[in-house]
Amino acid sequence: MGPFEEFAIKIAEILEVDETQLTPETEFRSATPYWSSLMGFGILVMLEEDYGQVMSVDDFLKAKTVGELYQRTEPKG
Repeated sequence: MGPFEEFAIKIAEILEVDETQLTPETEFRSATPYWSSLMGFGILVMLEEDYGQVMSVDDFLKAKTVGELYQRTEPKG
């Protein structure tokens, strides 16, 4: 299992969907029939706790896809 797949599993758990539904192009807010701000908060917490990445609310609101979120987990270099 690659790094994206591991990330997709974490996102899928938060969104309460099957990880096979998620690709880098998936719009994460549309992936679940009942998106909530608590799911968004869960994603922000996961990014910080699991990847050490703090994402501002403004940046989060601009992000559309799972791939855009995943890019936040990659080391800057």
